[in-house]
Amino acid sequence: MNWWSVFTWCEAIGGKLADFSSLCPNIQINPNNVAGACPNIKGVASSSGGWTSTGWGTTAVLIVNPSSDGIATLGRNVNVQGNGGYGYIYALCEE
Repeated sequence: MNWWSVFTWCEAIGGKLADFSSLCPNIQINPNNVAGACPNIKGVASSSGGWTSTGWGTTAVLIVNPSSDGIATLGRNVNVQGNGGYGYIYALCEE
């Protein structure tokens, strides 16, 4: 699934794709994939990341890693299915 797919899926189940600021309140956005950047979600899921609705530039969005609580960016059109070096990136939906 790419970002567009998870965005649509969250809406289809009555939610929305989570915004970075709601996942990591009071955290300055710094997508350098550094551990400890987003401690409020640590341990929520596996070592795979989660898409957010927060854009970065014109073609990328922020992804968060609940295992390491790190932050990174990934292109909206990247198809993530456990290959290509990205692992799995999941939808982080909220009400």
